[in-house]
Amino acid sequence: NDNPAHTYAQPGYMVKSMLSCMLWTVGGTVYVADTWMWYQITMTLWGGAAGLAMHGYGRMRFWRNTEVQQMQKSLAKLIPQEDISKSSAEKSIKQRWSVLWEAVIEDMFEDDLLNGDECRELRTSGLSKIPLVHSAEARRRLHFFARSLFDPRLPHSGGPLRSPCVTVLIPHFKENVLLPSTELTHDDGSETDQSDHRTSLMGFLISYFNDEWSNFIERTTYTSCNHGSRESVSAAMRMAKSQGMDLEGACRSYSSLQMRKWASMRQQTLYRTIAGTMKNEKALSLLLRGQLSSSSVSDSRIQALLACKHCCLVALQQYDVMSREQLAEVEVLLMDFPTLKIAYIEVTECDKKKRSSNSHPAMRFFSCLIDSSCELDPVTNKRKPRFRLELPGTPILGDGKADNQNCAIVFSRGSVLQMIDANQEGYLEESLKICCALREFEVGERVFGTRPAVVGFREHIFSGLGSLGEFAASSELVFGTLVQRTMAYPLYSRYHYGHPDMLDKSAMIAQGGVSKATKGLNLSEDVFTGMAAVLRGQTVVHREYYQVGKGRDMGFLSILNFFVKLSKGTARMTTTRQAHRLGVRLGLGRLLGFYYAHAGYYVGQLHWYHSTYGVLSLVFLGAICEGTGLLPAAGNSVAVMANLIYGPLFGLFLASSLLPLSAVLIVERGLLASILYPLRLVLSGSASFFIFQSRCVGYQLSDEYAFGGASYMATGRGLGIHRQSFDKTFVAFAVPCFYPGLELIGFLLLAPSACPSLALRPTIWAFGMLIPLSLLFSPSLFNPHCFEVSAILTDMRLWFSWPA
Repeated sequence: NDNPAHTYAQPGYMVKSMLSCMLWTVGGTVYVADTWMWYQITMTLWGGAAGLAMHGYGRMRFWRNTEVQQMQKSLAKLIPQEDISKSSAEKSIKQRWSVLWEAVIEDMFEDDLLNGDECRELRTSGLSKIPLVHSAEARRRLHFFARSLFDPRLPHSGGPLRSPCVTVLIPHFKENVLLPSTELTHDDGSETDQSDHRTSLMGFLISYFNDEWSNFIERTTYTSCNHGSRESVSAAMRMAKSQGMDLEGACRSYSSLQMRKWASMRQQTLYRTIAGTMKNEKALSLLLRGQLSSSSVSDSRIQALLACKHCCLVALQQYDVMSREQLAEVEVLLMDFPTLKIAYIEVTECDKKKRSSNSHPAMRFFSCLIDSSCELDPVTNKRKPRFRLELPGTPILGDGKADNQNCAIVFSRGSVLQMIDANQEGYLEESLKICCALREFEVGERVFGTRPAVVGFREHIFSGLGSLGEFAASSELVFGTLVQRTMAYPLYSRYHYGHPDMLDKSAMIAQGGVSKATKGLNLSEDVFTGMAAVLRGQTVVHREYYQVGKGRDMGFLSILNFFVKLSKGTARMTTTRQAHRLGVRLGLGRLLGFYYAHAGYYVGQLHWYHSTYGVLSLVFLGAICEGTGLLPAAGNSVAVMANLIYGPLFGLFLASSLLPLSAVLIVERGLLASILYPLRLVLSGSASFFIFQSRCVGYQLSDEYAFGGASYMATGRGLGIHRQSFDKTFVAFAVPCFYPGLELIGFLLLAPSACPSLALRPTIWAFGMLIPLSLLFSPSLFNPHCFEVSAILTDMRLWFSWPA
């Protein structure tokens, strides 16, 4: 029949048209996912080349005497030299260098990274013996400090006398101040099966940080045998007086407290963060004494100058409602760090007369400040506030963190704010460069003719414990160096990511605070600081000569929950007026940088899954059409496309995923490490984990766009050493991962059965099966004790009892 309408109604023509539409749709989806891959490759090449040009080839090496002398000359950037003769200047440089170097080595000894022999050896031989140090962390820190002195972007500080005052702002909600004694002996089962108490946290820390534990025992023994016994007894007596116990019990409690401090310094606790932040004061004290070496300055004068140059302010939002145990931990902070300041929100009831009037609310809110000199109330065990400012209404409008920060700004000092999270740490050798970092706001790079409102710095991820910790640490290493380096220049699309960025305080106050606090809409509150600054004509820069430590999530569920929060926050961010205004005002280059660095990353993960699903479903449908004789050549026609995508293109995609890490490691650790370390991650199952993570990220993004409901979720910062039961894993991942994984496996296995002549290459079985197998088995593969028979039987028992 020649009737066109009759031809269009034929089943074969309709199926052919449907397959053609699906083919073009899949091709478009693959193209969208492919653009992210090419962006990643281009960014890697540019950022890697810029890193090599800036820092050179990285390797742990013995520093030559000429290089050490050049580093000593770089000391003039930290402390200005006096106008004296050349010989006297060289002598002064060596003296100042020896003082600073000895302080750095002593600090590492107190952190239990060096033993007594290594400490004495480094004091005499200096940088030439760094590769012989046993602690990898000590080698890394000293190596970075030595290399950073050669950074061409390290500005002359002008000395601490000329530097502005900086306030380090640390928000805190419910994170651990110190590790509780119960967590050091057994797990509380909060996120795991209650019967799983096979691994104690303290036992794990001692086994993992065995050398540092030995150094801790050596240091405490040396201290108690020499000058530290009197201080220990006095501290125990203060504890006995404050807690109402006898001296013997106080001594036992003091010893337990020292062990808790040691363990807390190896976990993501507030104590670790404050201990690192307060090293800024020690560094400024050393720099002040170096700059004022020609005049005799008393210790009281130095302390007065320090109070004018540095302030550590903790926004302890829950202080007013803390338990007595938590308040005792806060007292430990105030005892160890006397200059620490704590801001908190106090809630009180209104008077009955005022409550009777509708114009007055039932509750009153105050922003309060306390320090170690405030009077301690023996009844409530709380400090009486030094300052108490009434707020106009309910201060918590968003998810808490942004409001907590903004309520504490009123107690800050100086013109610069440094944003530090409660899971970070500082290093003394990096604090020696804080005056150089502050100088960026005066003589730093002026992009488009304006001074920067935000100066970003790099992070070192110290939570690389276990395979999952290493996966998260490697991702953050790439983001904190290569990605942000490229976003800052040439894309000019770096914004603010919370830590350890320094902010111009006047600019932040002018734009309403350091973060946006609308509930749900500003779930990713930090990035809006940079977005608002760019919209106001200000700039954001990134520097790599200064670093702080940063902890990340280390458990399977906590890592995925963190990315779920990011994907939902990004979805809500794209609907804000700030994102709209940037979209209509930025040039094409900066706009593409803004897109691919934020929403484009999550959209790319979503389209990557869509392209995979589309290709495998096309293979299955083509095989059915050819096997039934409806379209004789449909199966092999689709197989050609599938073989191409899951052949060289998929190999290129996997290579592009490893390329950024290799480019970073060439600069950080050398060529051999840039090859071996990514391979070790692949052998550890990183491909399966990141495939699973990619699917969760894409699913949560689309779910947020479809249904909304984004809210803050606590991810947890503990060690991933306890097992998750299968019923909880199934509830969390059945819809986004398990069901799609079964569908993809069905497509691949049933296609050859429907069409035995289907020409599929081995690469599609290798690469194509990797995705569904990762979606199905990654939660079990990365679950501790996953191969134990008793754990498997327990999971089966819980699984069969759960549906019932």
